[in-house]
Amino acid sequence: MKRQIKFLNCSVILIMLLTVSARGNDYPWPKYKMIDFDSFSAYFDAMIPHFKVSLDPSNAKAAYDHFGAKAFPALKAYLANNDYNVRFHAYMHLLNFIWLAKTDVERQSMYLAFIQGLNDPEEGISQYVARRMNTFGEQIFTEEARRFIYTKLKAGPKNYHSYQHVILAAGMLRSNEVIPILKGINDDFSRFALARMGDKQSLNVLLAKYPTEPMARDMEGRLYWKLKYLAYTKQPEAIDLLIKYLYSDAMQPGGEDYPPEYLAGWAAETLTELIGDSSVKDYEGRSSDNIERCRAWVRKNYKKEEIQTLFQGEIRRWD
Repeated sequence: MKRQIKFLNCSVILIMLLTVSARGNDYPWPKYKMIDFDSFSAYFDAMIPHFKVSLDPSNAKAAYDHFGAKAFPALKAYLANNDYNVRFHAYMHLLNFIWLAKTDVERQSMYLAFIQGLNDPEEGISQYVARRMNTFGEQIFTEEARRFIYTKLKAGPKNYHSYQHVILAAGMLRSNEVIPILKGINDDFSRFALARMGDKQSLNVLLAKYPTEPMARDMEGRLYWKLKYLAYTKQPEAIDLLIKYLYSDAMQPGGEDYPPEYLAGWAAETLTELIGDSSVKDYEGRSSDNIERCRAWVRKNYKKEEIQTLFQGEIRRWD
């Protein structure tokens, strides 16, 4: 009788585990290996029920490494799938593929496919793409990508949260063609874009909004994001202000959902996204250790006249 009860208990537990797995609430993926799949499509179809798989970049890397040049063409078909979740998975994988691409030509082709997501009918996808389209640097833009971004800029906003990032992308194009449109928009995002292109008047208007000894309550919105936009301009005056914040002892007051933190931590995290030196980028974050690493890097390397060489990275976290 005891054996029967023990067997029944084990059976119930097994059924419960299988039920949870079927719902996709656990994380069973480590049981699988890419060698188990004879094609990228077989992998992707098996992965779709498990949302966390797409959130883990190591899975996209494993797929890209295993299927090689066949991965991207196979993935493109899923970008047009009728199912929202399938498309979202596809765009998450494509984002990682761009970082993993082995050649500039492949990376640029992937990027062009990625930004088409701005046209997706679901805002969840179009905003996901918009917030990540400016993380790769100006060398990612082919002529076709440049024309696409210009067209989106000229068309105006369907969703302003996404359009803000189109505006920032336009600033990275460094094209005289976008200047009249940006000046016509006449808001802070267009000024950041113009500042990226070297417009000192726009930059000065923006810098005036950053207090000399800033605290969060002195600025509209979270200070963190204000620093991101400041860094995006890559202008000497903006970098100088970020470095001043890096050496500040000021605290950013906390709120209902977040504790007070040192302003220097926010500045360090922002600057490390721009710094091409891996000794600093390996320690991204707002920790005291990262603050000291960033300060040491600045003391050793910072020269205004070498900003474009020193700060080759782009802001990678816009949300």
